[in-house]
Amino acid sequence: MHNDIVIVEKSWNDLDVLVLDLMEMVRSHDDVINDAGLESLQEARSICKRLNILKKHLATSHGT
Repeated sequence: MHNDIVIVEKSWNDLDVLVLDLMEMVRSHDDVINDAGLESLQEARSICKRLNILKKHLATSHGT
């Protein structure tokens, strides 16, 4: 059960690095790269929301 929480934490860390890279893309002067970065950031936000839900569920189901 502890592994579930570890996986969620690792996913958060990986996503954090990805978001920083996407933010650099959004700052690009190339419109195509900028648009792709914005679209990917929206997807990353959706992943963050799902990870938050999962993290809360794991915390309550594991009693932490």
